[in-house]
Amino acid sequence: MEREQFINGVKSECQFLEQEGYAFNQVETNIFYTKNTTDEGYRISFSWVEYGDNFHVMGLIAKKRFNIVERHLQKISGGVLEDYYTIYINPSSGHIPAELRFEITENNIRFILSDENEIRLFGFFAREFYKTKVVEFYSNFSDLSKVDERLEELLETKKIQTLFTSDNNAAILKFYLVSFIFDNKKILDFFDKTYFPYLNDNLSNEINKIELERFNKILKNW
Repeated sequence: MEREQFINGVKSECQFLEQEGYAFNQVETNIFYTKNTTDEGYRISFSWVEYGDNFHVMGLIAKKRFNIVERHLQKISGGVLEDYYTIYINPSSGHIPAELRFEITENNIRFILSDENEIRLFGFFAREFYKTKVVEFYSNFSDLSKVDERLEELLETKKIQTLFTSDNNAAILKFYLVSFIFDNKKILDFFDKTYFPYLNDNLSNEINKIELERFNKILKNW
């Protein structure tokens, strides 16, 4: 299967996203569908690697951006706001058609597509992911206050990165920004009494030093 046939096939099978108001984009070996409003942004994306006639499709993910959060990160990291996203959800293997070849590694599902029928099966899976998980996810986090309501649970279970995107290793920064925006005293107390002292006491670790500098820049540019 040629690359053009693969891209056109995927675009055809994911036409439902364009009907939902998403715009199709393809950059190198990445395909993403985006929709933006004044205050938020949405992206459903995946990438591929070619092995002969096979296309290994991976990284299917849905993300949502809250501009009020990401603008602060954009100030310190630069780039285009539309490339920043706050929260995400991955698909599960529950709706994968039996005929579709796939491999699971950690949280990633890799699909192996070599003909139009397998592209059709992948399109079916993408539609099921959107209908059964993504729509509900976006509804559950319809505004940022819904994210704030989850902060305490995420902290207690140590699962911050199961909701906040790790782009640019910024999950903890997004977590903090949401708590700061809503003056979430319990979470802010954790940062003031536990997390920031830990970073300050371990500045010999270059990663901790960089992270503390990023927090300081956010507060300075608030």
